Amino acid sequence: MVVSSTPSPFPNRTITRTREAFKTFRLFMLHVLGLNNGTPHLGIGRISPIRDTTLEILYFLYADIAQLIAPQLSPQEQLECTAVALCAGAPVRDYSARPAVCLFDFSVDLKASSLVNAALNANLDEVCDIIINKTHPEKRDALLREYRTATVNGIERFGTALQMALFSGDEAMAKALQPHMDSAEFQRQWIEVFGTNYNAFLERQKNQAVALCAELQIAFNPESANKFRESLTCYVRANPVHNPFILQTLFEIYDRLLFDSKFFKQFPQLTIWPAEKLSSAAMLQHLAQGIYQIVEQNAPLDRSFLLQGGAPRVDIRSLVDSSVNCFVDIRGRVVGVGGYSREGVGRSSVGYMLSKLLSSKTSSLGETYAASDKAPVCNSVTQ
Repeated sequence: MVVSSTPSPFPNRTITRTREAFKTFRLFMLHVLGLNNGTPHLGIGRISPIRDTTLEILYFLYADIAQLIAPQLSPQEQLECTAVALCAGAPVRDYSARPAVCLFDFSVDLKASSLVNAALNANLDEVCDIIINKTHPEKRDALLREYRTATVNGIERFGTALQMALFSGDEAMAKALQPHMDSAEFQRQWIEVFGTNYNAFLERQKNQAVALCAELQIAFNPESANKFRESLTCYVRANPVHNPFILQTLFEIYDRLLFDSKFFKQFPQLTIWPAEKLSSAAMLQHLAQGIYQIVEQNAPLDRSFLLQGGAPRVDIRSLVDSSVNCFVDIRGRVVGVGGYSREGVGRSSVGYMLSKLLSSKTSSLGETYAASDKAPVCNSVTQ
């Protein structure tokens, strides 16, 4: 069975169902199995006992599938055997002695697109579900070689699932993908993104961040802020790899501003917030949880987009998509126009904490590369 919105190219060997039709089909197959104690994971309660009439109706609806599963059995047995193939482990009669082969799978095209989009948008649970639960182990490496286009912040990126994770600086995502890939393929995709010298790539990003913020370093005013935002937008669209050093540089400038300076309270909204809005999905998750909590309190990343620093807990992406003039501080709090947020961070500056976080993230990415067969192709990765 192929779950797709487009017809299968092999109509004689496959049956195509839309995602909604597949959900209905699965629900009825659970019904066939007699799961009358309820199925909490589907969000439904107790199912009424099955009657012969119900089985006849379901067989009429799904005879095309059931006959492919076990053509030599009776209609009711065909239906039960279909349910066994779909919902393995259910307590039904044993048909193991009879030949019955069934492949329930999502189309490769749909699966690859969903995988790449989930990787770019930092949805680790969906990525793991597609790879582990919906893809045969022997097909995972091939799936992870597929290139697709995905969108984040209204900007399109093209690459594989791994490359989307690398674009985002998502070290946990890259680490999760690495065991399912051929080592040479992992390294090839890595080099397509970073080149053969990861340290040199990071240094280029740091220099680019300093150059983008150069006029803000000299004098912050509305004119320099406008020019920075224009340059930042062009830079992000032209460079697929998220540059976290831009945000670090901005926070370092913010640290040095005098509390009573004319533009002190305008700086975050005019410069930091535009950079936060154009951050990768993975970085948005860090900002939502709070850089302070992650660095100073060693809190593990919970991979949520809900802002942790206030109530109600707003999804940071809803702010990114809005015209709200604010910024998110290092504690995951929304600070409005004229607000400031440097209090309560102890001796560590905001820029220093972000620097510490980025050092940990880049080192972790380097370790993941080194773990791919000890990185024989590229030995200049940060350890």
